[in-house]
Amino acid sequence: MVVKVLIGILPLVTGCVFDDDERVAPIGEFRPVTTIAGDATITFEHGGSNLDSPDCLLLEDSATATLAGLPFELVVRGGYIGGGECEFPQMKLLDLPELPDATLELRDSHTSIDCPLGDTLTPFAIDPVPAGPWRFAPGQTVTVNVAQPADTTDLRAALVSADRSRVALMITHVGSEISFRLPAAPSGAFELEINALHTITGTQDFNNRCGGLLFTSHHAHRPITIAP
Repeated sequence: MVVKVLIGILPLVTGCVFDDDERVAPIGEFRPVTTIAGDATITFEHGGSNLDSPDCLLLEDSATATLAGLPFELVVRGGYIGGGECEFPQMKLLDLPELPDATLELRDSHTSIDCPLGDTLTPFAIDPVPAGPWRFAPGQTVTVNVAQPADTTDLRAALVSADRSRVALMITHVGSEISFRLPAAPSGAFELEINALHTITGTQDFNNRCGGLLFTSHHAHRPITIAP
């Protein structure tokens, strides 16, 4: 569960004032909370709601985030939305790399933060049971053997289409095998994605600088075909 942490708001010496209580701020004034599970999302939390702070913060235009060199997309810059609610800035990376070691990098004109992720993005193996081609019938129940990393707490599976839309699969997990029922429609080429979730605690400096990764995921991808 994401717990929002309030931080002190620095004096108005950086950024530009948009109105009495909305301004641009450097990354250092945010608590970036990163969730990696199927994709990566960074939520730049701060104390800037109309209930507990005079400031509602927006990211600088120069703010960027990259994971193993891949750029995040800015989804929300921040600021007030309808009803006077302050919306936290947010960035997303939909296509995670598969690497034995990776670093999350946050940058703007004032701040440079590197967050080492260790083996978070290390891929693991999945194989059909019984062994055979990755071609299945619509609605078929499929069982795969999963080389699940030892430190994981949960497994999740999804089908990903060419346009990156996702269909979550309800799984049954017994030992090293998971089973799931494929949807009856549509058919075609997909990617089977399995995430093995675990929590990173990190050092105090890691949590303070990087905001703490709430969940990370080893993951496996495999092209499959669903056809009659």
